[in-house]
Amino acid sequence: MKYFALVDCNNFFVSCERVFRPDLNNRPVVVLSNNDACVIARSNEAKALGVKMGEPMFKTSGYLKSKNVVLCSSNYELYGDMSMRVMTLLKQFAPDIEVYSIDEAFLNLSGLDKTHDLLEYGKKISEFTTRSTGIPVSIGIAPTKTLAKLCNNYSKKNPKTAGVSLWKDKVYFNNLYDTHEELLKNTDIGDVWGIGRKLKDFLNSHNIYNVSDFVRQDREWVRKSMKISTERTWRELHGDACIGLENHDEAKKQICTSRSFGKTITDIDNLSDAISFFASRSSHKLRAQNSLAKSMILFFRVSDKGGFYESFRSTKQIHFPVATDSTFEIIHYAMKELQQFHQEGTIYKKAGVIITEIVPNDTVQQDLFDDLDREKHKNLMLVMDKVNDRIGQNTIRVATHAFENEWQMKRRHLSRAYTTDLNEIIDVVI
Repeated sequence: MKYFALVDCNNFFVSCERVFRPDLNNRPVVVLSNNDACVIARSNEAKALGVKMGEPMFKTSGYLKSKNVVLCSSNYELYGDMSMRVMTLLKQFAPDIEVYSIDEAFLNLSGLDKTHDLLEYGKKISEFTTRSTGIPVSIGIAPTKTLAKLCNNYSKKNPKTAGVSLWKDKVYFNNLYDTHEELLKNTDIGDVWGIGRKLKDFLNSHNIYNVSDFVRQDREWVRKSMKISTERTWRELHGDACIGLENHDEAKKQICTSRSFGKTITDIDNLSDAISFFASRSSHKLRAQNSLAKSMILFFRVSDKGGFYESFRSTKQIHFPVATDSTFEIIHYAMKELQQFHQEGTIYKKAGVIITEIVPNDTVQQDLFDDLDREKHKNLMLVMDKVNDRIGQNTIRVATHAFENEWQMKRRHLSRAYTTDLNEIIDVVI
């Protein structure tokens, strides 16, 4: 029989901070967005204080201070590395896995019900992952992905489940069980995977407030009144598995690297530095997926002098003579275009590079008149990537990207790069 497990890391960003700082356990902690602008993750203790997601810091900083809430700037390098460790461990429990987001993964457990007690198997996954990484997880196991999501939410919100629940003829957890109806009735329709705010409003207007109300509706009415994807959700909630695992490792068709600046910049030198960095990051991602790009676009968010009006601007599409993954070549064309695009007096608040028209690196037709030594570029990129992957990002960089820059994001509460930088590895005193 088909079974899927959804493994979801609890309060993931906060949990990553707590792995290396146990003094944060049982304390209210929030993680802030780029430039420390607003709240993007909360510990359970911060949620209990009423701290809301997306709350801007200029409004809530006083309240957070009065409640001794610990602030952490977002440390995406650390979170990305911890996510990779969690996902690697999960692959030991199921050969077929879909990494759904930085903190969630679906596991295909089909057929395992013949040889394993799936509830015990879920507990084993939870205990091993938490023990090995320090990141607590919640798990929902069910015959469809939508029901697995539903069970996962149930596991996360109900301490009696001890973080793992299984949908079979009943909802089993921790040597206890609830009926399907109890779970469905107590779940708001807006909490179902695939039901957005507009659809929730529509369903509420038809007196459908919880999942039990929804599954009792006639399938024909669901099909005619809503999209085919909603009918698929309805079928999944009835145990009909119609959404399979997806492969998110497929090569991307576009790669974008962008940042909001820590402070506005107006001069071409700082702007060149930022664009060089974004082009370098994009080309590294391009090589990581064994692809080449035929073109790119630079884009900017600019503001007026008073800061009251903002607008987006972009360059025309920049076509490379031959599809490339060379950092040097991509930066060269980016700088050339930037010199033409930049106007004195413009105030830049954000910029980015979009690499597009991406193709596999073994399907490109060469140009007879191309005089660039591409073999040399390829070897240089190999060495550069090896050094940067092993020692740290930007250990080797193109000279147009400075070591000190003014545009970097404000991260006043940034934790150490415990797992991604040898210089910041944790000290152990014996």
